[in-house]
Amino acid sequence: MLFILVGNQLTRIVDDLSSDGAGELVAYAALVGAVVIVVRLLFVLAVPSRAALAGLDEAQPLDRRERLLVGWSGMRGAVSLAAALAIPLTTEAGEPFPDRSLVVFLTFGVIFATLVLQGLSLPALIRRLSFGAEDDEADMERRSRIEAAEAALERLESFAASQSVADSTLDVVREHYEECVRRLGRRDASLAEEADETPIHDVETLQGLRYQALSAERETIGRLLEGGEISYAVMRRIERDLDLEEALVIGGDRSRA
Repeated sequence: MLFILVGNQLTRIVDDLSSDGAGELVAYAALVGAVVIVVRLLFVLAVPSRAALAGLDEAQPLDRRERLLVGWSGMRGAVSLAAALAIPLTTEAGEPFPDRSLVVFLTFGVIFATLVLQGLSLPALIRRLSFGAEDDEADMERRSRIEAAEAALERLESFAASQSVADSTLDVVREHYEECVRRLGRRDASLAEEADETPIHDVETLQGLRYQALSAERETIGRLLEGGEISYAVMRRIERDLDLEEALVIGGDRSRA
């Protein structure tokens, strides 16, 4: 009904604005439409990764692709049109409301631009961003696990150097992560990890090394998520395996003790 109303008024609105020139009116509409689209994109891309503005600490964060899609999906329609048509025809003094026809025309221009430009280009954008591509997500997870394992190796070296850890103890954990990097690099290994069963006498040191490595992995995954390099689903799968590995470490070290 709102679009029918504006359609009925459009001829009179154009007649009221005939003195401004068609080119100038189209330029105004294009400028306002561009500002509306750009401002929405900037806002959506700049919001926190978690819904902090709404106080939803457990909300699922959006990666950059998802934010771009949400930003480009900001078509204007009934609400904008209703707001423009709600402007009174006359002021309290009984005079015509200044520039009401221009406001309604610009609103109609913005609605047309967003529905046509953004609406028709949305399918192409979705295909371009490769939403639902399982292979891409699997490769993202594999690369994230490799980066986390490499970060764990770096943390192990620095921790072992500062604590004077014996090479035999360090080698057990180091070989675990080196093998993880090799298998993931071949793209043919299971992503789940198993606790090492090699007998080690220095249980406390081994446990400390493994906790340092797990901490480095968690920090790396968190950084990748905040940077929009991995999705929330990938982060949850990796964290699930890290939690499982930590539980195995605790159980394994207790059994050795």
